[in-house]
Amino acid sequence: MQVIGDYNLIRTVMDNPFPALAVGALLLMGCAALLIEVPDITGEPLSGRLAMDIATLASDEFQGRRPGTAGGKKTVEYIEGRFREIGLEPGNGDSYRQLVTMTRVRPGPPKGLIISSGRDSLELSGNDDFIGWASGAVPVVSFTAHEIVLVGFGAQAPEYDWDDYADLDVAGKIVLMFRNDPGYASGKSTVFNGKRGTRHGYYRRKFQVARQQGAAAAFVIWDEELSASSYTWAQTRGYWGRGRTRLSTDQPPERPEFVMGLIYVDAGRRMLRQSGLDYDSLLVAAATPGFKALPLGLTLTGDLRTEVEELATYNVMGLVRGSERPDELVIYMGHWDHMGMDTTLDGDQIYNGAVDNATGTAVVISLAEQFAALDQPPQRSIMFLAFTAEEMGLLGSRWYTENPVFPLIKTVAAINIDMIMPYGRTRDIIVFGLGRSDLDKHLRRAAAKRGMVLESDPWPQERIYSRSDHINLARKGVPALFAAVGVDHLANGREWGLDQAHGFMDSIYHTVRDEFDHSWDFSGIEDYVQLVFDVGYTIANQSKFPNWKRGIKFRAVRDKSLKAARASATASTD
Repeated sequence: MQVIGDYNLIRTVMDNPFPALAVGALLLMGCAALLIEVPDITGEPLSGRLAMDIATLASDEFQGRRPGTAGGKKTVEYIEGRFREIGLEPGNGDSYRQLVTMTRVRPGPPKGLIISSGRDSLELSGNDDFIGWASGAVPVVSFTAHEIVLVGFGAQAPEYDWDDYADLDVAGKIVLMFRNDPGYASGKSTVFNGKRGTRHGYYRRKFQVARQQGAAAAFVIWDEELSASSYTWAQTRGYWGRGRTRLSTDQPPERPEFVMGLIYVDAGRRMLRQSGLDYDSLLVAAATPGFKALPLGLTLTGDLRTEVEELATYNVMGLVRGSERPDELVIYMGHWDHMGMDTTLDGDQIYNGAVDNATGTAVVISLAEQFAALDQPPQRSIMFLAFTAEEMGLLGSRWYTENPVFPLIKTVAAINIDMIMPYGRTRDIIVFGLGRSDLDKHLRRAAAKRGMVLESDPWPQERIYSRSDHINLARKGVPALFAAVGVDHLANGREWGLDQAHGFMDSIYHTVRDEFDHSWDFSGIEDYVQLVFDVGYTIANQSKFPNWKRGIKFRAVRDKSLKAARASATASTD
């Protein structure tokens, strides 16, 4: 048992959003520091249960755990059964489930598009050369000799004094653009943010700007050299071919007939050659300040078909109710879904998602077992949340933040568990977004007890902090911790650990090869479970509300809601 001291109680009263409760706690406890004992929960039984849950969730029987499928239904039933077996209370009234309804829009059967220069024509083959779809529920969008304009990177970025649409009217036209942003393409730190990338490189941002400019369609030339991502064209078109999903409560997109698409780089090169232009030269020019959009003298003709499907799925949630402040909440979270099946593949067709994210789901279940087995529940309640539809755009977590079971102002912290690498014990633990919130110091203290240190994100160009479910809670102001097993392997060193991580991301991540392996080393995952247990247990047994660091954009959201809560609490005691 490790013993640590709580924060100064006077500070607790000042920072607590419900001062009447904090004053009462101060009178009861006097001026002595509250001591919190954190149990040691690691050991052989832990790794055995983790292996069982991961192997089960990642088995072929669960068909890749895609929401809205038989495999997704089986996954929800399994997690609910485990929560019930553990003895958790239902997390949503008398239910372990929260219904999430969605609309999915995906490309229809592939057809060709004709690119014409007036002298000759080029046919682009659906799937091989391009993939495209309408943004809304429009079954067919037809193009008849629509003009194509190259708009560089399609960026409108006043903060970088850059506008690829300056003095340009693209209403009713097709815009073609390069992947990522000018800084990434040029590699110059003086252009945008250099190789670190910016939001202007996101597909979603590019399509949004093109739609706002009145374009009929926007296509991005998919070039693997213009991204640090290890995704292949086959993986990319498979991912996008599954469609884009939105919550059923979302407003329908403006101009639902607007078409978005990707064109494989080889086809993009052929298109530009048809205009008498060179892809590589244009790429350099487009990444240079002062570039002007270029009409290509090409037109596009053809039909794009879109399929629309309504889906119902569930977040799964269980609760350990707090002993003294049950209305205040700490959340452990991980997404249960993965990518399902692809019947067009030869051989193995199941995306088992063992690391992504059967590991995280199993860790959430394991933590639930540890908290449920405590002789005395923590002072605050603990919610164990398995989110749906993370792979569809973080939709299950966004649904929860828009329909929270517990008020978000009383949600003290969230700990996200996503992709825990099973390669053994490390000297470090990676924190994505290190330095953003008070939660870091809790994790640093817990790590130090095990002789470990915190490391910041080794892959900042991947913008990992904004790509998992915790970001939706962060945007609502809830302090959120996103940490993973480190890379400085205890036996084999840092370079070996980085090689393992890169090997996974390059050849296994989001492929049918992400399968459970009985030879996995669970010791690093055991350390991880102890660390995040320590953080959650400590926060659940202290009075202080953690917050974001000053200067972090989520701090203003939290401070505003805390101020409103204080005003409400004060009014209720008058």
